[in-house]
Amino acid sequence: MNVTGQPDLIHRMLDLAHQLGREERKLAQAIRAAVMAYSKRLARPPRVILLENHGFIALGATPESILATTLMGANAAEIFAGATAGAGQPRFLTPAQVVRIAGRPDEHYRQQALGF
Repeated sequence: MNVTGQPDLIHRMLDLAHQLGREERKLAQAIRAAVMAYSKRLARPPRVILLENHGFIALGATPESILATTLMGANAAEIFAGATAGAGQPRFLTPAQVVRIAGRPDEHYRQQALGF
């Protein structure tokens, strides 16, 4: 277990990266550092890691929560692609709106029901 209380997947990823080339090791180390900093700052690990030009990593405590996160990420990508295909840019939530939504009781219930 690591400091986040989750199985230490990041350390295992880093160990596997040693079998790869130098650039892949640098990427694995950067991911590990970012995840550790995020976990320290928010007292929980991230659920999603988006890697520009590399892909999507979903993290979770159970296979079901990882699947739910992956499906939500795929849905969000489809919505984003649709929004950017039309005339104009998508409108993103402000940080204040994100905080307000994250604190709502119905959002906590939704997250609990999805296993987050």
